[in-house]
Amino acid sequence: MPQLVENQNSMAHALFDNVPDSPDELAFRKGDILLVLEQNITNIEGWWLCSFRGQQGICPANRLRLLPNFYDIPQRDTSLQDISALQRNCGRSQPEQVIY
Repeated sequence: MPQLVENQNSMAHALFDNVPDSPDELAFRKGDILLVLEQNITNIEGWWLCSFRGQQGICPANRLRLLPNFYDIPQRDTSLQDISALQRNCGRSQPEQVIY
């Protein structure tokens, strides 16, 4: 299985809800799918830069799980249908629309 490379765009599944403690953080719910733009941001070990619902912000890495086979988002045509199927496989009965 290929290794995920730090700082390469990936998809992540939210394992827990996240209520932001600062304006730099993203809010998300358990089961949401986020686009990971950068892992372990400079000077902020354990935090990832993510995009979700048209917003960018930092997220605690321990609340997310990287998803295999979504390594290079710009080169892959990831449709809403693909993401909906992925959400069903991650336990969401009613997938939400994912907006980047």
